[in-house]
Amino acid sequence: MIRISDIIKMGPQGEPHKENKGGKETSLLDKALKKDTGPDIKQLYNDGIDLLNGIFDKVRQTRQLSPSEVEEYVANSIDFKLVTDYLHKLVDRILLGNGKVFDYFYAYRQGNYLHMHSLNTCLLSIKIGIWLNLNKSDLMNIALGGLLHDLGLVSVEDIISLPRKLKHKELQKIRQHPVVSARMLEKVKDITEDVINAVRGHHKRLTDKDFTKELNSERLQKMAQIIGLADVYEAITHPRSYREPKLPHEAVKELVEVESGKFQANIIKSLIGNIGIYPIGSWVRLTDGEIGIVASINKGYPLRPWINLIFEANGNKLTDIKSIDLLTKPHLHIESPVDINKNKQLIDKLK
Repeated sequence: MIRISDIIKMGPQGEPHKENKGGKETSLLDKALKKDTGPDIKQLYNDGIDLLNGIFDKVRQTRQLSPSEVEEYVANSIDFKLVTDYLHKLVDRILLGNGKVFDYFYAYRQGNYLHMHSLNTCLLSIKIGIWLNLNKSDLMNIALGGLLHDLGLVSVEDIISLPRKLKHKELQKIRQHPVVSARMLEKVKDITEDVINAVRGHHKRLTDKDFTKELNSERLQKMAQIIGLADVYEAITHPRSYREPKLPHEAVKELVEVESGKFQANIIKSLIGNIGIYPIGSWVRLTDGEIGIVASINKGYPLRPWINLIFEANGNKLTDIKSIDLLTKPHLHIESPVDINKNKQLIDKLK
């Protein structure tokens, strides 16, 4: 099992966050999150959503068809070149060190959550793969699997949208979706067997008796586990019809306490060690009472990130962002997370 202490001891210090001195004026929150507001970054994320909208809408048109007809229809509907062209852009952008597209991970837009979940799972899968030093070919396969891993959920959308906890029979139907997704992808020309098998096995865990039988190579196990872990973390940190999302630090705690024995240690350590105990975008209160947003992680020091301070200790909003590196402030610590969505007073001040 992985412990928080294992994560805290990991790795060397990363590059500190630097202030952007140039560029057009941005909003207080954009500054706080250090978002790249350039249209190309936003467009890249939106292009992914639009791509998935088209794919999922086509799959939805198959609801009245038999399983074999569905698979044939999907095979003829997915433009494999269009998908891979997009993923090449996405992977290359992140490989070049511009991970700003990942800033959109925590904020759902209006629309179908399944599309955003799929793109976010793809994004996080790529990031985990990079942290594990995978090559470009493997990153592309993981990205493809992450993007299309939940196609099979279309057949049970009426169930997953129910505003309550699901019954046993309903859960049984949902648990079949990795197999349904894989069957759809089997018919798509040029999708490799590894990607199909990783999609089929993305819900398989180390604790399952058939884990090595279903995923019979180290490479395949790694692919399936990366997509599976990204899928879990994304789901925990985003709302569902029957529950509120957990704050990022709560999600990290759940991964450590509940999920760690189900995933390969190096994969889960890589995720937690790089997103930090308080991931980028988390609101936190410091021991001096000031409140701010985690702007970047000092790798290897998950409790000592860069913070962009927004509020003074008395609750008044600062006139300008004050960026501090907790590594250089030994007298300061993160006292607690702040759920900004439940603090109307702070929200009103941000406006």
